[in-house]
Amino acid sequence: MTSTDMDPQTAVVMELIRGLLDLSRMADQNRTSADHKRAVIGALPCITGNLDALFGPDLIDAVFEQEEIK
Repeated sequence: MTSTDMDPQTAVVMELIRGLLDLSRMADQNRTSADHKRAVIGALPCITGNLDALFGPDLIDAVFEQEEIK
């Protein structure tokens, strides 16, 4: 799926993940990738009000790859 044919809801979730990653970085720049991922996984359902937002850990991985988080 390219960015031009991405489902709008998927795009929103990816932007939420990116925002949560930014907040995690602000909270502690020394966190590991695993620490950031735990922060995102913990916060995403709180933001969306829906546990189904975690339908794609692959979305988290995709955003982390775009942000060069290894």
